[in-house]
Amino acid sequence: MSSSFGGILKPLVWLLLLGTALAQPPAKQQLLWQKLDATIHEVDRNLDGVMGVAIEDLTSSQTLLWQPDEVFAQASSIKIAVLAELYRQAQQGKLKLTDIYTVQQSDLVQDSDIMNGLTPAPRSSRFATWPP
Repeated sequence: MSSSFGGILKPLVWLLLLGTALAQPPAKQQLLWQKLDATIHEVDRNLDGVMGVAIEDLTSSQTLLWQPDEVFAQASSIKIAVLAELYRQAQQGKLKLTDIYTVQQSDLVQDSDIMNGLTPAPRSSRFATWPP
């Protein structure tokens, strides 16, 4: 498990470093993209599972796609987008990370295994975004 976790961290570090490439000359940017691509391929070769990757540079529209036509279950990866939005709203002052959210009937979505496990208020289906 730890080797898989470490193997996943390596491309994430490369992804973060790729952000610094925007301030670099185009040749250096391309070299960083190539290194990221090679790292993703290496992780995939050593991974005991199947992975897909989709990265787009929103400033240049350059993309890196690994197994783009493979269908993957969303599973827990949706949490990344949810947390990113949560932190964005916290930075904008729209909420605090210590706020408690009460699940309402309108929050429940048909065919959502996760949300169907929750019940709307007042049955105490509240969760904090961060431990108080």
